[in-house]
Amino acid sequence: MSDAPEAQPGDASSGRGVPCQNCGAPLVGEYCHQCGQRHVPELRVPYLVQRFLESALDLEDLERGVGQTLRRAAQNPGRVARRYVDGERKEFVNPLGYFLLTATATFLVFSMFQEAWVQG
Repeated sequence: MSDAPEAQPGDASSGRGVPCQNCGAPLVGEYCHQCGQRHVPELRVPYLVQRFLESALDLEDLERGVGQTLRRAAQNPGRVARRYVDGERKEFVNPLGYFLLTATATFLVFSMFQEAWVQG
């Protein structure tokens, strides 16, 4: 028999009894049984860093989210940011990963065309 307290309905740490922030299904544990998104009660920097490190090592997550994030951010960047902060994180790339990806792409493009831009 374990001495650990059981999670009660409505307990924010377990996610039990609260709706999924991504799809609205009632949560039974840490992950949504319908869409698979992890329940994160409040967005904090350590969570973003952890997710960045996880996604940097998970190419499937990166492939799925980059196209979706780029497409939607090109249409309405503020809405993508608001949706991510509000809890819809499953279909988007972590903001730190997105920033590093776009910064790297910008650097590569600038490096390739630097001579033409400086001389032109």
